Amino acid sequence: MTWLASIAVAILSGLLTMLAAGFVATLAVDWHRISSFEGNSGYFVVGLGLVGLVGGLLVGFVVSRYLGPGFFKALGVALLITCSCIGLIGGISRLMADVPPTLGGETVALAVEFRWPAGQPLPAADSAEWFLRLHSATGGTLRTSRNGPLWREDARMEDGRWIVPGAVSLFTERGDRIIDVVPDSILKNGFRVPIGRSPKRSQLEWSEWLPRKPGDDGITFRFRVVPANQPLRTEAFGPFEVTTIARWLGEVTYAGQPPMWSATAEFRIRHRGQPVVIPHRPDSVETVTPVELATAVAAVRGPTPALMVQVTIEQGVGTCYLLVSTAGAPRIERVGSCAHPMQLAPLTNDAAELATTTLMPEGRFDRTSFARSRYYLLANHLFDSETMTLRPYDSADQSQLIDRLPPIGIAPDAQSFVRAEWDRDTTGKLVLAVTRLDGGPRYRMSVDAARMRYFVIDHVDQAWLQRHFEWRHEPGHLDSLVPRASFAPMPYRGTLSTASDYREYRLGPALPGLRPAVIDWLVAEFKAERVTSDESAFAQEVKIGETVLHVSYSPDGESHVGIWMDRGPDTRLVAEIARRLDAALATYRFDQFIGQPPSSTP
Repeated sequence: MTWLASIAVAILSGLLTMLAAGFVATLAVDWHRISSFEGNSGYFVVGLGLVGLVGGLLVGFVVSRYLGPGFFKALGVALLITCSCIGLIGGISRLMADVPPTLGGETVALAVEFRWPAGQPLPAADSAEWFLRLHSATGGTLRTSRNGPLWREDARMEDGRWIVPGAVSLFTERGDRIIDVVPDSILKNGFRVPIGRSPKRSQLEWSEWLPRKPGDDGITFRFRVVPANQPLRTEAFGPFEVTTIARWLGEVTYAGQPPMWSATAEFRIRHRGQPVVIPHRPDSVETVTPVELATAVAAVRGPTPALMVQVTIEQGVGTCYLLVSTAGAPRIERVGSCAHPMQLAPLTNDAAELATTTLMPEGRFDRTSFARSRYYLLANHLFDSETMTLRPYDSADQSQLIDRLPPIGIAPDAQSFVRAEWDRDTTGKLVLAVTRLDGGPRYRMSVDAARMRYFVIDHVDQAWLQRHFEWRHEPGHLDSLVPRASFAPMPYRGTLSTASDYREYRLGPALPGLRPAVIDWLVAEFKAERVTSDESAFAQEVKIGETVLHVSYSPDGESHVGIWMDRGPDTRLVAEIARRLDAALATYRFDQFIGQPPSSTP
């Protein structure tokens, strides 16, 4: 074969091998769930495609030189070699991947019920949620695992025995399936679930109670598989029944909160035993479409049972409806467009109510979000959970609204509410915007940053508002917000980051003398030992027991003193320092070392 023909074979072999390698790489992206974050999956496909190109070029050229005459013969042999290698590598990759099994074309969840012995109580409940953990075991080794919910709140008693249900996504075809429970103290041992590489249709029904001979603790379990398009759980709320249809189950951890179960799910609703069909009308569309499945459901705890539901998400935005129970069919009222997940803003003058607020994961019937106060902002409406009424308000003229801050107050007559905004004319200046519900103009109040102390804008809350402003009542007029004529300075307080493996307490706006004063306080309060004392260094070190703490000073921007320790499993010391230092700040003893609120940018 001529050199030109060999080069042609190499080029064709390289190009075709590149396409084959790229195709297998795209499959592997799904098999191994390679993230697209920052283009990772794309780089993976392109990289393997280039490897295929180079390999195909080399194999094609070598085969053409040694095989002798015959262009198509050489090309065929080269492709047979490269495609066989790609097929072998792809097959091994597929076997090693955690690919969820399917039944009837649907992924499945593993529903499990644990049964305690007769007369034995359930383990005591605490604030932490329980999880059903599914392991994949190969060669006697627990290789990987996933968590799903174990619903202690759904526990029931049958024949004197407690039964607790749960579910977890069947996330892989590989290995033996072993289940146990988190926290580990609930069960002494795990159980092997007799499911093959793919579940059988017979396993749609509950198994017998296993193991046939219980262990020392007497706990048994049974299981079944639930396709992703079938009901997994039904919960009652007054005359409503909310059924969850989950495509995926897992857990999520938000900053400062314990792990919670989450899901990708839809919900079917029944009222007094009858299906609820929502007459859905999108914005700017007159056509009404009946919708049976909701994308989010929240219970409204008021005098009359009600649900707030969201349907039909498009580009991250759905439409919310209020369902209020009646003697017959529920009253359905359209609220308007609302982001997914539903973003509720409680309206309250009690900072303690918001301090206990927890973020609710997606995919679960939300029983807590509407249990925090009477009033809420949702989809440009004020919702009164006692009267079950919705009052629209003008959402225009809010280009400088600080969305991440919740409302910080509501008037005593419930006709106005307050939110924080950035000043339109002065960068970094904070103002308070008061929205009226009677259709009157929104008005704004200046914030005197020199007198109305705050370190970060998150400190502008209900307590801060009540310290510096008051509601004035005049007969025949709406309550209006006015600055207090006089007030005692509000104590400074710091901020504490909430990641468990890294905590940092920051205090500011800091003057140069604040760090030495804080270190002196640590020495007196915690018997700390000074390790370094270079005032020009960004961070100095002190030692409390065997723990080294860093005390930093940053004079630029949001000037602050920071107290932190290296990442590790136990950073509770920083949290304790934050608690006690905030108490010391409340005595105003550090005021001489703290300056005015720093300039910020929106």
